[in-house]
Amino acid sequence: MSDNLIQEITDLAKEILSECHHRETHDLVLIFQRVLHLSQLVKNRSSELWALSELEGYQSEKVLQELKNLSPAQALEYNSLQQLRSFPADCFLETLKAQFLATGELVVAEPGRATLTMPIKELEMSYLTDREYYQQTYSITAPLSLSLLERAFTQMKNRIYIFASEIYLRYRLTRNVTGIFDEKVNAVNQSLAQLCPSVLKNLNQALEDRVIDKTKALVSLKESLRGLAEFLVPVKKEEVLDSSDQFYISRIGRFFDERLTGAKADLHRANYRSLITRSSVLYQRLKEVDKIGENEIEGLIIQTYFLIADVLDWCD
Repeated sequence: MSDNLIQEITDLAKEILSECHHRETHDLVLIFQRVLHLSQLVKNRSSELWALSELEGYQSEKVLQELKNLSPAQALEYNSLQQLRSFPADCFLETLKAQFLATGELVVAEPGRATLTMPIKELEMSYLTDREYYQQTYSITAPLSLSLLERAFTQMKNRIYIFASEIYLRYRLTRNVTGIFDEKVNAVNQSLAQLCPSVLKNLNQALEDRVIDKTKALVSLKESLRGLAEFLVPVKKEEVLDSSDQFYISRIGRFFDERLTGAKADLHRANYRSLITRSSVLYQRLKEVDKIGENEIEGLIIQTYFLIADVLDWCD
């Protein structure tokens, strides 16, 4: 996901949070318009359809058509959001209930409960009209209990606030993590360019091949670890060059063994066993070409980068 898209998502989530603070509870049209956009950006189908239902009405043809495309999990979440418009059936006067049923704006979904399906703008206008009329004329409960409708607006607003908060925190963290990873990758690239360019070349090749050729990407990653082992513990003239996998794994382990003294000895001892295990497991995994799915390639590249970064820290 690009930085520009992450920025757009976090900015929009912040706008929604601000609107929730400053707008009246019954003034939700603009907020739902932004929720619709945010849901589309983060591909949250249940929230997207909820916002669309509120804006266009729960019985609009577009909403009813989109409902058919929801997965069972999405439908369950959508239904819980729709329930915010569910009221006791006896809070409607019979004449008003007949009117709503005739216009298709009231659905009796379960015994004793009914759901208003009109767009949020019409629902707000109905609420404001009833509130003003009954405040000025009578001191009795409105045909549609105003307190229940006020509670529904409040619950909608609270759900929106929670949704926007979760999105904001998630994508702000994503941006921070992306920044940390980019900094780490740049630092590794700079070190490798100076110390062992061949390792950097293989890493770059893996990045280029990760989408178009899984096998080549895995071979390049494995070769980057082999090149790293040769750099860490160069083969002496009197030694016989062994091409076996165990030869390269053992050389990385030998490098760690030789670093268990010195200024960072305590830190090295704490991380020693973990690095030995990570090096061996990652190297062996990169050989299992047929068992590795396309969606695992990028994760293996990230693991390789961070392993190399940790190993280079031991070079000081």
